[in-house]
Amino acid sequence: MSDETQAEKDARVARAFAAASVAREEAGPRADHRAADVVEGYAMELLDHLDGSVPRALSAARAACLAAAGEVAHPGRWRTAMLAVELCRRAAHLAGDDGGDPEAPGPAVAGDQDAAGPPGGGKVTEKGRGKVPEKG
Repeated sequence: MSDETQAEKDARVARAFAAASVAREEAGPRADHRAADVVEGYAMELLDHLDGSVPRALSAARAACLAAAGEVAHPGRWRTAMLAVELCRRAAHLAGDDGGDPEAPGPAVAGDQDAAGPPGGGKVTEKGRGKVPEKG
């Protein structure tokens, strides 16, 4: 029995599609398909494999991204690994994901602990320093 999660299996499939896409691109340009069309085609095939599931596509993207971290020192493998992540994201987009994350934290600015908003419901003053309690 394999200890591999479904996301890791899906990421492996995405990696196979990415490798096929890179191989087609390296074989030279074709008049009937642009590189973007080829990638889009593989994203659609991946989406079919994922049964049209946005959560599976996003989980596969996360797993592919983690796997790609181990390929940083290998430019050829890194390119394929990152394309696998992109294929997962495109598959999620094709299935209707708009890329928004309702639970994502606000933007943070380096060195400013209050950038995402102060704890306790206060508001940040004009210059981003100090907190003023909100009147309720």
